[in-house]
Amino acid sequence: MSHTTPSSTRPDLLSLRLLVAAIEEGNLIRAAERENIAVSGVSRRISDLEQRWGVQLLHRHDRGVRPTAAASAILDRLTEVLATLDAIVEDVGAFASGMRGHLRVHANMTAVAGDLAAHIAQFTAAHPGVTVELEEATTLDSIQAVRIGRSDIAIISDTLEAPGLHKVPWLDDELLVVLPAGHALASRTQLRFDDLLDYPFIGMQHDSALQLLYRAKANELGREMDERAHVSSFSAAKTLVAAGCGLSILPRVAACRTDPAPFAVRTLDEPWASRKVAICVRSPRMPASESAFVNLLLGQARNHAEKEPVGLQASGHPRP
Repeated sequence: MSHTTPSSTRPDLLSLRLLVAAIEEGNLIRAAERENIAVSGVSRRISDLEQRWGVQLLHRHDRGVRPTAAASAILDRLTEVLATLDAIVEDVGAFASGMRGHLRVHANMTAVAGDLAAHIAQFTAAHPGVTVELEEATTLDSIQAVRIGRSDIAIISDTLEAPGLHKVPWLDDELLVVLPAGHALASRTQLRFDDLLDYPFIGMQHDSALQLLYRAKANELGREMDERAHVSSFSAAKTLVAAGCGLSILPRVAACRTDPAPFAVRTLDEPWASRKVAICVRSPRMPASESAFVNLLLGQARNHAEKEPVGLQASGHPRP
């Protein structure tokens, strides 16, 4: 059986906004000033609410007002509803007048090495009133940047948690083994992680999500990695691998990128070799420009998945 609310008890939005203002200000005069309305109007509308609902909402005293138990019980919901309505008005206004704003994006190396730059160019071409500021950072630093408000959007590895924030899976990412040409393991078609731990390893930054993942997996096996070098770019890692300094595990977008240096690319036969790159924001309720950018990324991810070719080619070495 459906339940309907009699029209006589349905409050208007202005009355609800005035009630919230009165509670937050603790004074009808300040609430009236905040909402640019006469004090008598504030008092009358709140009294009308009390009469409609048959419950007292404010305790009135010489120094101002304070909420009753009934008003306190609904305050959080009222605040959320009004904030949502304000955001709707702001978003519609942004589209009506031409979207404007400034987006700060932190992204891990995998995203920057991929098509993120092309997506940003596409977005700014469609929304010339919005500027996008991109900073490459580790997943840990990107999560922290969003948490403290220094970044609006982070593109991160989904292998790390982001408590208190909102994550959306974006791209599938495959981790591959990159070996010097002629390496003893290059003759194998697939490699287990345990096989790699017998050799020097070329890794990313000490606190990168990739490096943290590899250390954790080595620890699960009761082994340690011979971390021979740490670099801040996939290109530098491949240069060191090609020179014979060690092997590395890199995302597909980096391992399969055409490169003149001689190295071999092999499949990593581990369930965790398939991971997600995720989009991280403070809340699923985003401003218009932020939401538009995230939706563009998600749309491009769907297109990419539909067009993803079969097989692997890197430096002249076909996928085994």
